[in-house]
Amino acid sequence: MVLNHLEDYAIFLLDDHGLVTNAYAGVTKVLGFSVHDLVGHPSSVLFTEEDKKTGVPEREMETARMYGKSLDERWHRKKDGSNIWASGLLVRLRDQNNPNVRGFLKIMRDLTARKQAEEHIQGLNEQLERQVQNRTAALSEAVERLQAFTYTIAHDLRAPLRHIGGYASLVRTESGESLSEESKQMLGRIERSVDRLEGLISDLLQYSRLSQSEMQLETVSLSVIVQTCLRQRQSEIRGKEARVNVSEPLPSVQGDSSAMEHVVDNLLSNALKYVAPGVRPQIDIWAEARPPKARLWFADNGIGIEPRHHERIFRMFERLHRADAYGGTGVGLAIVAETVRKMRGLVGIESELGKGSRFWCEFLLAPEEEPASTVTTNPRVSELREAPSDDQALAPAANRS
Repeated sequence: MVLNHLEDYAIFLLDDHGLVTNAYAGVTKVLGFSVHDLVGHPSSVLFTEEDKKTGVPEREMETARMYGKSLDERWHRKKDGSNIWASGLLVRLRDQNNPNVRGFLKIMRDLTARKQAEEHIQGLNEQLERQVQNRTAALSEAVERLQAFTYTIAHDLRAPLRHIGGYASLVRTESGESLSEESKQMLGRIERSVDRLEGLISDLLQYSRLSQSEMQLETVSLSVIVQTCLRQRQSEIRGKEARVNVSEPLPSVQGDSSAMEHVVDNLLSNALKYVAPGVRPQIDIWAEARPPKARLWFADNGIGIEPRHHERIFRMFERLHRADAYGGTGVGLAIVAETVRKMRGLVGIESELGKGSRFWCEFLLAPEEEPASTVTTNPRVSELREAPSDDQALAPAANRS
């Protein structure tokens, strides 16, 4: 009674030679055969022609005979000739006191819906993989074309730019005394435009190279990087009578030293540049540990940035001020953001209009760095009223007066 009510399972008995001796109601629902159709026939009628040719039914019985059961999933044939994907369990039967095989019990379950779903998913995955491969190839080709285009444009633009700058310089040298004040002003505009365009081309080339390069991370001392950049900008710091405070110690992090120098130098340059007229720049630099990262801060007393522009300033060609008010190409902070990202870090800003800015960069701490030693809750401050000398620049803050 129980076997006849298990309609989702095809259950039948086989003798020792594989002939069906009895079957139950589920064979009709699962396979389309009636009990009369199967009894007295070999169970191989349920297998596909390919499996019968390769001896699958015989191997299944031999496995069950030797190990007590055989379990597999494969295509089976229904009465109407269609195929279903089914799991099949063939169990060896024998009397309790007789070691000879008495027969076999076969249980089958229709898993066609699951098989079709798996094949559909596999097809979708293969289609997605092909799309990814095609789009990756197209993207690589587009990047190569863009890179070639960038270098070509840079070369084709730089040559005439040099000519324009050279001719402007020649006119100023040879005819400077005879030029009117208005002509001198126009000549100055030409020279400044040439400088801005030359800077923009350089930034674009750097950004293009950066997007294609892979950085090899190594242990880098932030103290050395910061002091190196301060030394390189000592003339500008003196000229603007800027005050730079560096809180030591700064930790060692994982990064690319030359790329990190560019990041620090760009943030220093912005802090020196974006101040209101007549205001003496004040820059504070410190670091704090946020394991597994360290955050390097640059705080200034500049003009500040409205919160709604905080994300915008890290995009390409985004400028919040006229070029004649504050120089720049609108690419510098985009290069900073991409460089930090390449070093598996983050960059951000805290700022309000008219209240200065606090830029920060996060880098992975060096493996040997002790996190507790890098937290600067009450940092020792080194005040640099002008750029340090070469010897001072690399000395710890505690050793400088």
